[in-house]
Amino acid sequence: LQISPGSSSKAISALDDNDMVFRTRVNDGIKAQALAKLAQAIGYKRVATTYVNNAYGESLNESFIENFEAIGGIVSAAVPHELGQASYISELRDASEDGPAALITIAYPDSGTTLLRAAAAG
Repeated sequence: LQISPGSSSKAISALDDNDMVFRTRVNDGIKAQALAKLAQAIGYKRVATTYVNNAYGESLNESFIENFEAIGGIVSAAVPHELGQASYISELRDASEDGPAALITIAYPDSGTTLLRAAAAG
């Protein structure tokens, strides 16, 4: 029996595990659906995403795009970013190229803070 307090991958739901693997948090698909609905409720019709370039970031980003587009939203760019960079100016430039109304950021605290500070600074 395995109980994971931190696993959020949708793949865990499909494991052939004889019902021996459980988690205590919602999966990425549910988080992505909630994020897409929130973006729509705020009024965003066109967004860009930047996501940490690993399995977690890719999965959550793909699920967000799928959910946001299913409710009529447009994702103008999906830009991966690496952990631990001193600057994310290049990624921000790529994400903002087509004029999105908002930037959806899928990141860990350290890189996310650096990225969002750079975005706020312009």
